[in-house]
Amino acid sequence: MCRAGNKHRLREKGVLFFMYNLRSADFGYPAQALAYRCKSRMVSACHESPTVYCRSALSRDNKMKLNTYNHFAVDQMIHDMNVAAEGWDWSKGAYGHSLSLTAPGDLHPLGRDHYNNLPFADRLNRCPYFQRIFDSFECDKASFRLLRRSAGSSYAWHTDKDKGPSVIRFQVPIVTNPESILVVTDYDEFREIQAMDTRLSEEEAFDEYATFKRFNQGHFQEYVLEPGILYYFNTSKFHNLLNQAASVRTTLVVDCVANDWLRAEYPAIEEELDSPAAR
Repeated sequence: MCRAGNKHRLREKGVLFFMYNLRSADFGYPAQALAYRCKSRMVSACHESPTVYCRSALSRDNKMKLNTYNHFAVDQMIHDMNVAAEGWDWSKGAYGHSLSLTAPGDLHPLGRDHYNNLPFADRLNRCPYFQRIFDSFECDKASFRLLRRSAGSSYAWHTDKDKGPSVIRFQVPIVTNPESILVVTDYDEFREIQAMDTRLSEEEAFDEYATFKRFNQGHFQEYVLEPGILYYFNTSKFHNLLNQAASVRTTLVVDCVANDWLRAEYPAIEEELDSPAAR
């Protein structure tokens, strides 16, 4: 159960907010009121210790649901991010925008040779707060890395089915802004996406987003993510991240190998684990 008090309900420009005055998390984030907004959706969010979570279903369609969990200290994450990235050439990382924080031996065998983690930067030992986050997941990890999305860009439409069997992906935005939009669809195959006869490049996906929205109504949900919050959604569905801002966005991605602990702490993962893509 999430311990929260002094609930305030506000309406601003037609968007509902839920705000809570919360106790300090064990991870060191100061107690404060936290507002979380998803476009035109009623949502709730909280920051808590690593063992207490506030779960929020933010979509009417389970296939496009975004789940929010514990809230980490953004200032400490930014500090560790800067330490880890010092001198790093992002173009050397996977797909030209990745920094794999661990050494190979820190990961489950599923992640040791995975392209997403190459090359291993082995910088986790320089980053005590990232190490605490890593250790707080009582399961094997298949990846623990930073992803950097440049201003005015997006990924291509994709799934993360390549992450391996029984691997669940979480993300924690570190530096982000309201113009960075996560788009989650209910599509399993690219051919289901309307008005796209061929796979688009990252540049084309960004430029053609208005067309995507026009022809795929009812099959996607947009979310604006807050920094420091752990998020989960089913990444075996087609999705994208559009950074429409004028600044870089950086996210911590944690790939966990499902075990009894992970299933108990994050029951929302069961639907993905039961799907053919997870086997």
